[in-house]
Amino acid sequence: MEEQRRNRQLLFGKNNTRNTNSHSSTDGNQAEQLFEQENNQAWEQLHGKVGSLKDIALQIDQEVTSQNQFLGNMTSSFDSVGELLSGTLSRLQRLVSERTGRHMCYLILFVFIFFVLVYLFLRN
Repeated sequence: MEEQRRNRQLLFGKNNTRNTNSHSSTDGNQAEQLFEQENNQAWEQLHGKVGSLKDIALQIDQEVTSQNQFLGNMTSSFDSVGELLSGTLSRLQRLVSERTGRHMCYLILFVFIFFVLVYLFLRN
């Protein structure tokens, strides 16, 4: 606290202990040097923070690019799965519309239910 007060006094030229002209010019030079040092420290800190922000911005850019690629791949995968399901559904509808196809669907449904019941019975 005392050092801050002394620095402030040097900066603003309010040093009561030295009132001569030769000392006041020395005090002014010291105040100027002190002010220059503080500015340099603040500039270095600001430069470091700007560098950190730049690194963070570049990392965000890389992540966004990666996520966009992932979403693009997902979209094409969903499109191909949709086409596959559409084809399967149309074949299933054709199978159900035929008389022998309906019997096949009933048989598959019966076998599926049978295996589910056997599984539930053996599980208990």
